Amino acid sequence: MSMIDQWTNFRKLIRAVTIAGCLALFGQTAVFAASTYDFASLGAASNGFKPQGNRYLVSSSFINDPSHLTAIYYTSGDPTVTGIIIKADGVNLRSFDLNDMGFIVDPGPDNITSLKITATRSVGTPVSVTVVPGNSSTFKLSDLGANLSDFTSVTQLQFDITMNKVLNLDFATITIGNEVHWPPAIATAFGAADIPLDGTTSLTFTVENPNTAATLSGVAFTDNLPEGLIVAPVPNLSSNCGGTITAPAGSSAVTLAGADLAPAASCTVSVAVQGTTAGQKDNSVTVTSANGGTGNSASATVNVATAADLAIANAVPTIAVPLNSLTYTITLTNNGPNDAQNVSISDTLPPNTLFTSISMGGGSGWNISTPAVGGAGTISCTKSAVASGESAIFLVSVQVGAGAANNSIITNVVTATAQTVDPNPTNNNAVASSTVAYPVRAGLSGYSYYPTLTAACVDVASPNTIDAWGIEFPESLTFNQGKIITIRGGNDASFQNNGTVTTINGPLLVVSGKFISERIAVR
Repeated sequence: MSMIDQWTNFRKLIRAVTIAGCLALFGQTAVFAASTYDFASLGAASNGFKPQGNRYLVSSSFINDPSHLTAIYYTSGDPTVTGIIIKADGVNLRSFDLNDMGFIVDPGPDNITSLKITATRSVGTPVSVTVVPGNSSTFKLSDLGANLSDFTSVTQLQFDITMNKVLNLDFATITIGNEVHWPPAIATAFGAADIPLDGTTSLTFTVENPNTAATLSGVAFTDNLPEGLIVAPVPNLSSNCGGTITAPAGSSAVTLAGADLAPAASCTVSVAVQGTTAGQKDNSVTVTSANGGTGNSASATVNVATAADLAIANAVPTIAVPLNSLTYTITLTNNGPNDAQNVSISDTLPPNTLFTSISMGGGSGWNISTPAVGGAGTISCTKSAVASGESAIFLVSVQVGAGAANNSIITNVVTATAQTVDPNPTNNNAVASSTVAYPVRAGLSGYSYYPTLTAACVDVASPNTIDAWGIEFPESLTFNQGKIITIRGGNDASFQNNGTVTTINGPLLVVSGKFISERIAVR
């Protein structure tokens, strides 16, 4: 059914109801003056018609429904009816397009000598248009040549009507049908809650048309980014909104203009933004449309923090010798771009190692805490600020324990942290590993093998013989165990006698017990 058909049926229905209501209330007496009507009773009897002085309305405001009709009733007791007002009810009439407004004059257009419509707008001063309906019972203002370009963002409409005597029915109607465009809606979001200084993230705008039967035209927004936030050097701009989207690299604004949104449709604009100063950035944007007026404002927040890429390295010899020293070279570098605040380096010594010493191979100003010499535990190095590009080198020495098994792995992990955001946390840990090897060995024949003579002497039962390689042992021996021990040198790697001499880098001290040597040289 067309809009005109709906209006016609609506007019007939309302006229019949109104005539019946009038006859029921006032009988069939001839002309009544307007002032004699009991509008309160008439309203109650006529299913909620709203009295408006000497006229009343079916509805006091339009709703977002293309088929909705509003009938204005007025009596003929006064030849001029003014101030018929249709007000916005919060969201209705925000953008009232009179091009879409249709009128039906009943009982005939010859009864209306002029129709003046004044629009109060949310933006700009009130505007008005006066037309003469002529001989058409149904018309649109645009059909009469009225200039309607200024009738946008309307919040209130006032109808002033000058009419002739309306037959003998003592009333007449103008029925108005119009589609009210709800304004567009917008939502915005950053791709990340936090980014480092000079880092980037996405900024997304989602625009929706809440009208289920009306297209929104001229959809637009301008997002003036907060201070310290700009369009990224590589904007990665994308949009499926149509219209014109503008976001030049390095600029501080993202703009959409001239987009059209079909009923119930939505579209998305996305752009990469960069934080150029530290702090919380609160971004807000408002959407508008040509025929829907101003929509909502949406906001989103991103925190821009100073950034420092801490990188740590850890180096150590690949071979670890029991009872010998093992030195880790730990290097910390701040790759920037900013200073790192409250930096901490943590190194928990691995099993089978004991702390010996720590020294700086480069850098200064660090606070260092260590376990006791000969003890196990964690080394901690802290500094309040490490400048961009600054490095520090730590030389950590440990002694490999005598109980470290041959071919076992000693692994050391060192970690660097800071309060400053680190854009690359993957390089904040460094691992260094050494394989335990026995370059010199002593053995209790047929039983156990030891990296040193000292270790073998501790475990030997009395009396017994320790077989030693025919090489130098870098140690001193002190016997104070009350044992009878034979150290037999000059063996090969399989502990077979090869006739060579084993050398002990003395001194050799026997306090308690008895020491017997074979093929042993003491220096």
